[in-house]
Amino acid sequence: MTPIFLLLVLSMIHSLNPGAKMNIHEFVFTQLTNYIVPLVDKKLHNVTIDNYTKKIPFFEVNFTNAYYTLDPIRTDQVVISYKNKSTKLDVKAYAIEGQVAFDIDYDLSKIKDHIHCDAYLKYMYIDSTITNEVSKSGSPEVKVAATLHMEPLRAQLVFTGGTTAKLLEILEPIIRVFLVEATDISINFHLHKWIADEINGILSTFMVDFKITDKLNVSYELPSVSTYWNDSLEVPLSGYVYTVGKKVPPTNTPYPIPNYDESMKHTVQFLISDYLLNSALKQSYDDNILNISFSYNIISPIEMNLSCNASKIPQVILQDPNPLANLSFFCNISAYNKTDQSTTEFEAFGYLTFTIEYILNPESVKFYIYQVQIKDLEFKKPPEYDVNWFIQGSNDIALYVAQLINFSYLSYTIPFPVMNHTTPVEYEGKLYNHNLGIFSNITFQ
Repeated sequence: MTPIFLLLVLSMIHSLNPGAKMNIHEFVFTQLTNYIVPLVDKKLHNVTIDNYTKKIPFFEVNFTNAYYTLDPIRTDQVVISYKNKSTKLDVKAYAIEGQVAFDIDYDLSKIKDHIHCDAYLKYMYIDSTITNEVSKSGSPEVKVAATLHMEPLRAQLVFTGGTTAKLLEILEPIIRVFLVEATDISINFHLHKWIADEINGILSTFMVDFKITDKLNVSYELPSVSTYWNDSLEVPLSGYVYTVGKKVPPTNTPYPIPNYDESMKHTVQFLISDYLLNSALKQSYDDNILNISFSYNIISPIEMNLSCNASKIPQVILQDPNPLANLSFFCNISAYNKTDQSTTEFEAFGYLTFTIEYILNPESVKFYIYQVQIKDLEFKKPPEYDVNWFIQGSNDIALYVAQLINFSYLSYTIPFPVMNHTTPVEYEGKLYNHNLGIFSNITFQ
């Protein structure tokens, strides 16, 4: 009944713009069907009906000890149609069967009796409308309108136990109407909530707020409604940078995010763009956390203490075949010459270019630098001071800095948005223009 409702919402983990995008393929419908239908069936399998009293002229009836037992809903009984390809879909479950048992205490013109009734129900159906919305906090939210329809004229009622059971057969049309009313009160009043709770429960761990440093966080949020594209469902997400709890949306416009890449033969596509990476770098630069201090004593006979910082906002470009990055820098350097025991203070300026690799971990991606070059070195130094030794060793120094960056700033991973009850498997990566595509299959636990 609700498997595909869930998919529409599940896909809310998909389209990170500026951060990344996750796209869920039609194949996931089957998994969700097998997962969610039993959960809803469990709710409907044995429903207790509240005590119900109805009075009409000359007749009063009380239903007590009533409960439904509905047969399991098969997936081939479920029909889905998209009412609005961005926000709504209709789901109908047909040919539902079951039975309801209840006791009847009635008073008919001073004739009183206690009768048991078993009603055998066929041709019931459930229709639902599912709406995807976004709460004020930016988290996904599903709202459901759902009704179980009973065909009173097609129900078979069997009365037993009392001396006047035959009399109730005469009043059977009225009993049928009362039964429908009791069903509305006991099931239809709650049905929408049961479905919505199952779906929203799976999304309860959706939000990702990931700490990078003591000052900097990256958060994924859902800013708008979902859309339907070919055989997959898409919901836009946003990746925001936070600094000390304050959201800092980037100012520039992100590059377009590719559509689902069917050539990769996976059910889930997650794309992370360099827009999110660069927005994090921008905020890191603005908050002056892109600094590093270290000692370097490999160039004999010089021992150095260096304090370096970015002089411009660093940039990352995700491209095929290799992602690239550049970092303009300046360093304050204290160089001690062990030969003449002199210390000289000077400054070095330039920029580093990096080649970046990525490693796919379960539910996250990690970047690291594996090639580096230093370019356009300039110095602010005493006129007589010779820095050729620094220039000759600059590439080795740059490699050392790259490793420091790997072990400090790149020691964390960027997580994918997460949900309950899912396990991603079989990761594979692919580079696009300004985006890294990460593909996997997901299974439901």
